[in-house]
Amino acid sequence: MTLARAIERLRIERSCNLIESRRISIKAVSVQRGFSSEEVMRRSFMRSLYVGPADYRKRFFAFQT
Repeated sequence: MTLARAIERLRIERSCNLIESRRISIKAVSVQRGFSSEEVMRRSFMRSLYVGPADYRKRFFAFQT
């Protein structure tokens, strides 16, 4: 794994934790976790998790209720 992929994986993991723990906007998550834009974060999620951040949030919170 390249250093860039390792950093991306860490950003995704920390983004998931933030998405799961708080109801803040996807844009705020992308900024707080070091992605250059929402679109870059969405592409990273799709590449690694096969789901975008908004869909990830919907799926996670579906199990919380």
